[in-house]
Amino acid sequence: MQLAFNMRYWLAAVVAAVLSLTVGTVLAHEGREVGDYNIDIGWINEPAYEGVMNGVEIKVIKVVESGDDHHGESSATTDHHHGESTATDDHHGDPGAVKGLENTLQVEVTYVPTGASRVVNLSVDVDEPGRYTAPMLPTTPGVYEFRVFGAIEGMQVDETFASEGGGGDFDDIQPLASLQFPEDLPSTREMESAVRGAISTAEEARDAAEEGPGVLLVLALALGLSGAVLGVVGLVVGLRRR
Repeated sequence: MQLAFNMRYWLAAVVAAVLSLTVGTVLAHEGREVGDYNIDIGWINEPAYEGVMNGVEIKVIKVVESGDDHHGESSATTDHHHGESTATDDHHGDPGAVKGLENTLQVEVTYVPTGASRVVNLSVDVDEPGRYTAPMLPTTPGVYEFRVFGAIEGMQVDETFASEGGGGDFDDIQPLASLQFPEDLPSTREMESAVRGAISTAEEARDAAEEGPGVLLVLALALGLSGAVLGVVGLVVGLRRR
């Protein structure tokens, strides 16, 4: 009962986090000029939290020439002091927005503390030319890196951007506990650990049962515990998918 009680509050905390993120604005991206282009990258929703659906967001704007400056200027300039992009708000009419990069550009996401990485494919935003996203559910807090590689209109690129903890400008993934008050609730990792422990206990009891009938009660209790834990986790996962 206590576990089920805690799980309901854990779900409420997750829902609150998701709602707070969906109404927020992107504040901490990193902008960088690469050749004739400005690359702006970060998490879709920032601040970004573990266990909350998010993803990589990248915008690519080509440097366009101004009628008053033959040397050219970018329609999306970069504040090099803070590392944040000051791209124009007129996304729909930006003449520098680069299209078609979902076929030529990829992003490798790396969780820096362990080196675990995954290459994600970008999807085009039909409502905002030059903007591409790749959905992802970050499961562990800490420092991440985004390596952008491939080609932009024939120009080969290979650029790595780090989150704040690695010296960059987009957000690290924050622990969900930072939103909780007054008590911290179980995280996804803690739930998974509980499930693994229950399964391990059941397997040990099964092995013991094979050695003699006197431990069948232990086996039944262990299997009952495992079933209860897995049932709660299954309920949580089902509710989160709705």
